[in-house]
Amino acid sequence: MTGAPGGSDVHILPYSHVVGQAELKLALELNYIAPRIGGVLISGQRGTAKSTVVRAFSLLTGANCRSPSRSTRPTTGCWAAGSWTR
Repeated sequence: MTGAPGGSDVHILPYSHVVGQAELKLALELNYIAPRIGGVLISGQRGTAKSTVVRAFSLLTGANCRSPSRSTRPTTGCWAAGSWTR
């Protein structure tokens, strides 16, 4: 899957191909359908596909990923790997 938000042509693993992150995927999906949850805090060791899952999920849902400015922080959405999503 290419065509990452922001115009770069970066390969992002499809959401359905990520394995071993069932709790993270469930949390993202629940937060997407019920935004009153208030977001998802993702933590874990390096190399556990945290950013990959969020990027793939944002492509799946059509969310707009962009870099936040220093003066403007969105009031909704989740932050992962330096990009605001949804």
